[in-house]
Amino acid sequence: MGLTNLFLDTNILINHFCRADEHICSEQLLGKVKNGDYTAWISDFVYSETLGELKNRLEKRKGLKVALGEVISRFELDRMIQTIETFKKTPNLKSATFPFDPTIVYERVKASCIEAKDAPIVLAVEELEKSILKEVYLVTADMQSLFFKARKFVKTLHPSFHMEKCVPECLSYYTCRWRNKFNNVSLGQKT
Repeated sequence: MGLTNLFLDTNILINHFCRADEHICSEQLLGKVKNGDYTAWISDFVYSETLGELKNRLEKRKGLKVALGEVISRFELDRMIQTIETFKKTPNLKSATFPFDPTIVYERVKASCIEAKDAPIVLAVEELEKSILKEVYLVTADMQSLFFKARKFVKTLHPSFHMEKCVPECLSYYTCRWRNKFNNVSLGQKT
């Protein structure tokens, strides 16, 4: 395949940190990034969204419906931050930071009907393509909205695109709607 630059959506990181055994395609993809088959890009926005999701999951495990500042200890927060900081050191993983004017984000949400939290990701992929002068593919497991809605603006792929066939060892093998379909690059083309 002629693609090498991938922009990873937040759900790829969440799957890695919280449900790796259920998402073998994401784990294998991250392994291929580490081995140099692909260059992966992640923005600070994705890291902050990931940290927020890790905090939310810890709060839910503690049975909280409303987050109280003192419920999560400094040790627990530092451990989550260290987990992300260690992940950032993965070989062939690069950071891409693009500050966006809220007006631009609003215009993208209005034009594309994507969620406000997804607009910076789509905008970052577009800006990254301009800055490195190469094609960049957004890799996301968000098949409900981002995958299909973002395709109007950027090339999108499911994390299983790199696999010839999904493996039955994956815990989501029988429930995954992506299994053995939508994993070719032609679906990643802008429409």
